[in-house]
Amino acid sequence: HVAVVSSEHDLEPGSRQARWLEGDLSSVDRCDTPWLVLAIHRPLYVVLPHKSNRYVADHLRASLEPLLRAYRVDAAVSGHVHVYYRTC
Repeated sequence: HVAVVSSEHDLEPGSRQARWLEGDLSSVDRCDTPWLVLAIHRPLYVVLPHKSNRYVADHLRASLEPLLRAYRVDAAVSGHVHVYYRTC
């Protein structure tokens, strides 16, 4: 299951987009659909010295990471910063 959200619009907890995402993630039957993936333009983690990108990433992480952890999202795919990162 792939959920796509806009990093350019409000994702604060309780926002329209965050409510939609939570409803979408909560409706997935993990027995039928074992993989959950989030697609978003801006990354939640930025290590390069782009101060404005780090500010946005900090905000996205604070807004989204609790939700992604709660629903055990397996991967997040993003763009904007054209470099490859991976984590465990």
